[in-house]
Amino acid sequence: MAAQGTPLGVVGTSEISLENCRAINSPDVDFGPVRYQQSLVYLTRPRRGSLDARTKETYFRLHVARLDSRNLPGRGRRFSTALSDNFNEGPVSFTQDEQVIYFTRTLQRAGGTVESEEGEANLGLFSAYHDGYDWTAIRPLPHNDPNFTNQHPSVTADGRRIFFASNRPGGFGGYDLYFADYRDGAWGKAINLGPEINTGGNEAFPFIHPSGRLFFSSNGHPGMGGQDLFMIDLSNRVWGRLVNLPEPINSPDDDISLSLGVSGTTGYLSSNRPGGSGEDDIYRLTLRQGLISLEGAGAVSTTFSVYDEQSSKRIAGASVWVEELTPAGRLPAGNGSFALEETRDSKTIVQRGRPIGLFAEAPAGETDRNGNFNYAFHPDRKYFVTLAKPGYGASRFAYSNGAATPLTTRDQGLKPQNCINVAGRLVDQLGQGVSGTSITYYAGPGAGSRIAEAKTGPGGYYEVCLPPGEEFVARVAAGALTDTDRTLSTLPTGTAPLPRHELTLAQKLPKTGFTEKFADAILPLPEIEYPYLSANPLPNRSPDLLVLRNFLREYPTLKVILIVHADGPELQAQLQRLTEERAIRLRAYLEREGIDPARVRTVAYGNTQPLVFCGECTEEEFRTNTRIEAKVIDW
Repeated sequence: MAAQGTPLGVVGTSEISLENCRAINSPDVDFGPVRYQQSLVYLTRPRRGSLDARTKETYFRLHVARLDSRNLPGRGRRFSTALSDNFNEGPVSFTQDEQVIYFTRTLQRAGGTVESEEGEANLGLFSAYHDGYDWTAIRPLPHNDPNFTNQHPSVTADGRRIFFASNRPGGFGGYDLYFADYRDGAWGKAINLGPEINTGGNEAFPFIHPSGRLFFSSNGHPGMGGQDLFMIDLSNRVWGRLVNLPEPINSPDDDISLSLGVSGTTGYLSSNRPGGSGEDDIYRLTLRQGLISLEGAGAVSTTFSVYDEQSSKRIAGASVWVEELTPAGRLPAGNGSFALEETRDSKTIVQRGRPIGLFAEAPAGETDRNGNFNYAFHPDRKYFVTLAKPGYGASRFAYSNGAATPLTTRDQGLKPQNCINVAGRLVDQLGQGVSGTSITYYAGPGAGSRIAEAKTGPGGYYEVCLPPGEEFVARVAAGALTDTDRTLSTLPTGTAPLPRHELTLAQKLPKTGFTEKFADAILPLPEIEYPYLSANPLPNRSPDLLVLRNFLREYPTLKVILIVHADGPELQAQLQRLTEERAIRLRAYLEREGIDPARVRTVAYGNTQPLVFCGECTEEEFRTNTRIEAKVIDW
């Protein structure tokens, strides 16, 4: 085993490194690592506890360990009292808001196991909610059965689809991978993922990444030996090719589970390779070039060389965000705000980027000591790159490697400045962003000389450059803040490259100004995709669901009407019913996401208002006429 923190291998142009998480690994089995808040949840066997009559060893228990600044876990402790019982528990999966947990446990009744016809105690899937103290309302999923096992849940970020492993009858081998969708308040039936993924062997430990890539382990597909880890992209209509993950992720031994963060650059895996602390160990995984580097052929590596524009010296430690744009050109929903574009004939709501310090996603990485950062770009995709470091002005630019001869290096300069960029947001008492308002910073805490001034933009977001090492008092033109005497520091906190100032007005504002102008504005929603004649959108292929939700959250006083159209060769009455049902489901989705249903009306037009009038319409013309938009009707 290589030394801790040393890159263990280079695959193509992508550096991949592993580091043993020695603080939590035991001489026994440690596996199933999943990140939760700033901690790592995993499975281990405690030294003491109830014994499994079959294995004569203690049952697996969920533990949690706090992560340090390098994302390495410290000493572990029991994860939850409420989830513990006298039998096996875990692995687990969390929804994006970390308020719902899905987990495996032994099927039981009245304190004892539920046995199959063969006398075996099988495993099942369960869910629970966090009440602020611990997990509560534990419920079994409807797919459980005492005659077979369901295990290893992985839920999509929105909680609408769950993947799991099962040895139920009718599969291709021992354990197969299945998925089920949550619709109309209930889980649908378990669907086998098919022969592209499942084999005559065992497939297990699925992990669905927010990008739509599914990771899992298998001993049935050709690999490096033992249990190997695989990846397949499920985000498009046509699934991507199956990828056997490269060394050092896979080894000749058993590599059984993997999870990755949102950016795809850091994660954790379990393996019984030599050199660990016990049988199965947990390792921290670093993918220097992110998820795309795992796709192999087609991805082209570009090296960004970042330098100081005044001194020409290379800049080490600059944070780099690489954001893949959707086909409609949208940023990830967590990094976007909204603005109004007006012409003589129309008002359109468009996406705008947030200040860097308020990004929801972590950076993809940092420049090394030579000022370099490598990333593998797929040639048929578009990206938005952001570079930032305190003491320099940020650089933002679109990037695509679709040229016939793609770039392999790019020099990018940053301008030095004698101040630090602060990312901020001003909101009113309702949590609604206050735009078009001046914010003045004075030397504090005594509110001395004026230092700087900024003006809030869409969503109440702003950026201001303040001298380092000082404290400030902020005042706003719109009225008093809730705490005008508190001091604001420019020193960066945590891992954020920029400090954040979040300011709240002490009083409500009247319905005037920027939000009033939203009346009758249209928010197009081109990226909500449905299966043929279905009213249930595909979560992994519908990023505009989050765009719509975030817009209504960012402006909590606005009301909208959802306008739904559909076109196709079907009868007009059938298309009318389809758009009515889609409108109902969209409104229900927003209500589940915490949007007051009184703020959302719907109208369904079927195919009565086409954009393109045609006789023998083509598929492309049908797609053009099938559309959804949200129109602001109040504010």
